[in-house]
Amino acid sequence: MKKVNLILCCFLLITSLYAQKSFRCFDCDNNIKLKISVEYLNDTPISVKYKGQTSSIPLKLIKGSQKTVTGYSTTEESYNEILNGQINGKYIFTHSGNWDYIVYIRKDDVKFNFTINLNESIKPSGDGYRETPCY
Repeated sequence: MKKVNLILCCFLLITSLYAQKSFRCFDCDNNIKLKISVEYLNDTPISVKYKGQTSSIPLKLIKGSQKTVTGYSTTEESYNEILNGQINGKYIFTHSGNWDYIVYIRKDDVKFNFTINLNESIKPSGDGYRETPCY
């Protein structure tokens, strides 16, 4: 039993050392003032923060899929927005080529479309996504 616990502790330590946190910035397609910063852990979205807010909103995976469209591998994942322990809305993340898109659906079914802002999301060195929140 001690050996199993030691192996488990080593695995958790190694995993935490290689966990990659990054942030991507998104602009609303129809409202230039509406912007969001998405926090990723190993390329999985874990929270959303709207520009002007002080705290992030956690996300919980609903489902994911992968398909190939015209030569590009496209992934689509759906997440519930959890606010005060309740589902408040749904985010659909789509990644295709270099582009990321989000559709946010409020609980009253109003939809908002977002597109990644690569100028704000990529590090100035061009080496990956930023490591700090966008806003």
